[in-house]
Amino acid sequence: MKTCSAFSLLLMLCYLCRAQKHSGDDDVLLQAPNVESGEEEQESVLQADIWAELRSLRDMVLVQQVELRHLTGRVTAAESLVEALQRDNTAMEARMTAAERSAEELQMENDAQAIELAVTQQKLTVSEGRVEELETQQEAQATELAVIQQKLTVSEGRVEELETQQEGKD
Repeated sequence: MKTCSAFSLLLMLCYLCRAQKHSGDDDVLLQAPNVESGEEEQESVLQADIWAELRSLRDMVLVQQVELRHLTGRVTAAESLVEALQRDNTAMEARMTAAERSAEELQMENDAQAIELAVTQQKLTVSEGRVEELETQQEAQATELAVIQQKLTVSEGRVEELETQQEGKD
């Protein structure tokens, strides 16, 4: 864009110089012949300068075209990369959403298992209490059985004694 406006400006300068030359032609005709040749030399130098400037501008335009092609290629590559990254990002978001859902499901399952564990622990505590109660009853019964067995042994000893006495009397 800058080169186009610079080129347009240069063309306008050339046009103004030519217009000035043509408007000054009447004055040149009235002047002496050696003045006219000096102006022609100035004009040819001016034209040479203009052509040199035009070549310089053309070279700048060519350089800018090359740079533009290079930058266009880089932009295209960057756009492709952005598209690939957007696709990757979309895939990652989908995976993250699925992982979050799985985490929520696992959390709910963990909570359910924690409740089940608490209930089982409560049942175990009740069962342990019942076992202790039954063990206490068993100890009491074992003690009672030992007393009964002792009484039975004593009773059997007395029965034998009585039988022996009875036999002795007979």
